Amino acid sequence: MALAPYDANPALNDLMRKAYENHGLKLDVSMPFTTVEATFAVLAASPTPAWTPVYDTYEAEHQYEGIRVIGIEPAITIPTFLAAAPTIQDRWYNDLEDACQAIAPW
Repeated sequence: MALAPYDANPALNDLMRKAYENHGLKLDVSMPFTTVEATFAVLAASPTPAWTPVYDTYEAEHQYEGIRVIGIEPAITIPTFLAAAPTIQDRWYNDLEDACQAIAPW
């Protein structure tokens, strides 16, 4: 599996490790995920089977010969939060919150 280093994406690392552990497996990170382009190029040329999770926008934007994309159902979700400056005005915060809820209601 290609995965970003823990310090670059702790939520995804924790999610994937827990998913593996829940199935009695150990997550084996075979290569670091650096950029979408670089990781896809390495996966396409790799003689060893490997995979990486990607967001659907990445999949749509980056096509490589030799890469097979498989949808995951149900979709993997990672808790996300909106971080805002303490000086943000309430009306802007409310607009941001409304936009986030419209995209991914919680």
